[in-house]
Amino acid sequence: MVKHKKNKSAGCLPSAVPKFMLLSFCSRYGDHYWIMDVDMDCTATEAGWFELKAYLIESDGSESWESNIAQSSSCNGDIGGSKPYTSGNHFARCGYINVFEHGKGDCTIKSFYS
Repeated sequence: MVKHKKNKSAGCLPSAVPKFMLLSFCSRYGDHYWIMDVDMDCTATEAGWFELKAYLIESDGSESWESNIAQSSSCNGDIGGSKPYTSGNHFARCGYINVFEHGKGDCTIKSFYS
């Protein structure tokens, strides 16, 4: 879960991601995309797939989960792939760059060096 304070532009946030990857991510996707680095045991996932959803903190202090989405059955990108089952959450693949937009069902899964 990534908590995001709405109406506060943080640009590309610093993280544990190596600087060259962070700079590449920032220049490729821009200020309104957030990067999250997860230390995960990919063998504990569903064939390399896991679910995620945004959690928002509004400027007035109210908090809410992202609404359920209908993610495409197949993702774009040089890695791409098809999610293992249906859910109201985003599906990501462990070990790759996964790109989603809040409240939308499109997905892109890319290798780190594509």
